Amino acid sequence: MRIEWSVEAGHDLRDVHASIAQDNMPAAARVVRAIHEGAQALSANPLMGRMGGVAGTRELVLSRYPYLVVYRVKKNGVRVLAVVHTSRHWQMDFSRE
Repeated sequence: MRIEWSVEAGHDLRDVHASIAQDNMPAAARVVRAIHEGAQALSANPLMGRMGGVAGTRELVLSRYPYLVVYRVKKNGVRVLAVVHTSRHWQMDFSRE
């Protein structure tokens, strides 16, 4: 299956990198790589994430880092909607996705 990133998810990923890179550039690269690898794993098993807190979404929990990859399974692939820190109250409106 194809992995597609929403514009918002791309912004989230850049924000994660920028925030961590202020203190530790190598750590920022590791976290972003882990997020990408987790999202890529969804191509082989799109249902591996848990049911999401927002209707119609799923959440991939990254075991090593405190981030969720919020996504929606589509006919032709997976659309990543957001990357959120687990401490955030993030219930977003994905109705346009």
